[in-house]
Amino acid sequence: MSIDERSAIVDQRKRVGDWEMDWIIGRLGGSVLMTAVERKTRFTVVALAANKTAEAVKDAILGALSPLAAQVERLTYDNGKEFALHEVIAEQLNVQAYFTHPYHSWEPSWNENTNGLIRQYAPKGSSFDDMTSKSI
Repeated sequence: MSIDERSAIVDQRKRVGDWEMDWIIGRLGGSVLMTAVERKTRFTVVALAANKTAEAVKDAILGALSPLAAQVERLTYDNGKEFALHEVIAEQLNVQAYFTHPYHSWEPSWNENTNGLIRQYAPKGSSFDDMTSKSI
């Protein structure tokens, strides 16, 4: 569904359960960091995905959010092909999925801001391949 179809309450940040999803790319062709930010609390989850394929991204999202499933109701993604398995994620987490407008990747704004903060510790071009759960 389009981001336009989300309830207006999502923008008010008055309830827990509305998450924004994105990724941070390191070295080209290597591992990526999946980031999820809950809009009200700004609670952030970061998980390592082996690469930017839809399968690896799906596995990272499910691994990171499954333990928090009771606090996940809606996920907002950008239109990247790495989120192609969004229906599998939605079914397994029992959530609704929304997408930003094409070429508007900044629309999940809390997540974009958070990724900028994470970049202080994971600069562009750095390799994430040797990162451990503890370092993440």
